Amino acid sequence: MTSPDTARFHADTLATYLHTRWPHRRTDALRRLAEVLLAVLQAESTLHRKIALHLPRSATLESKTRTVARVFHDAQLTPQDVTDVLLPLLPDGKLTLIMDRTTWHYGQTPLNILVLGVLLGAA
Repeated sequence: MTSPDTARFHADTLATYLHTRWPHRRTDALRRLAEVLLAVLQAESTLHRKIALHLPRSATLESKTRTVARVFHDAQLTPQDVTDVLLPLLPDGKLTLIMDRTTWHYGQTPLNILVLGVLLGAA
């Protein structure tokens, strides 16, 4: 687990970058989004309680779990929002794209998911 000071530094850095891409969004909401995105990477999970364990806040686990749930519920990110954040991070020139399709189930509803990734660095 990352130290709280390091986690806060990374969250500040990511929140600052997000604000340059989405200047119309509230700074405090971008800060919470940054904290949760980094916690998702650390937790290697999408379970709210596991993500909450990695939030750099001095609050109860229940409070942090509610914060995670609110961020996911309130984010309202469009595909264009994601594009605006990710595309500027890609290097210039040719890219190797990787595509994968999978089916998950949400209750009885099948969800077909198509993911497009970019290979960075050597294979």
